[in-house]
Amino acid sequence: SPRDLVRYFYLSSERRAAAAGKPRAESETPYEYQASLDQSFPELEPDLEGLTEAFIAARYTKRPMQRNEVEAVKPLWQRIRAALRKRAAGS
Repeated sequence: SPRDLVRYFYLSSERRAAAAGKPRAESETPYEYQASLDQSFPELEPDLEGLTEAFIAARYTKRPMQRNEVEAVKPLWQRIRAALRKRAAGS
């Protein structure tokens, strides 16, 4: 479902960030984690913000998510994934 895909994109990015040396603390909210990642990856700030907002909507709201929302989030996830993969490979 669109909701599941958005959650997948976020959790996949979270795993990649951990592999790149920026794991999410158990006590961190998605917004706090985004702020932490923004400091380490300032070039990804708009993408991280968009992905985090989409995840919050997918995880915490009951409103139906549409396929076009997933299509808007997917390029954000792809850019984040590529940058984190590159950082993890360089570590």
